[in-house]
Amino acid sequence: MGRDFATAFAELARSQAGGLIIGDDEFFLSGSADLGSLAAHHSIPAIFQGTSFTAAGGLMSYGCRLTELYHQAGAYSGLVLAGAAPAELPIYQSTAVEMIVNLRSAKSLGIGLPQAIVDQATTLIR
Repeated sequence: MGRDFATAFAELARSQAGGLIIGDDEFFLSGSADLGSLAAHHSIPAIFQGTSFTAAGGLMSYGCRLTELYHQAGAYSGLVLAGAAPAELPIYQSTAVEMIVNLRSAKSLGIGLPQAIVDQATTLIR
């Protein structure tokens, strides 16, 4: 997996990509730290979901709060183990989102972020 990502990021850098938005997918989520590191290494402004991506060097992340989803999965599991029929459980959709901005990455990329983005971020990495 890491090798394919490295090849893709190297090609993005060669083609002078102006930025990258990585779609919300479990395949990418499992390698989010690698993706953030590759984005930083190749100086590609990139946005994805999740803290590990941004902490590893990605510019921004925006998405549901994963801890909330894990909590809800645990609550569903408890209901099923207590005898609830899974088909009768309500569908849960996260309403809590977080935006994490890596100001160090923005500075190294030479990107000045609008103050509105900085003000609305739930977490800033300085």
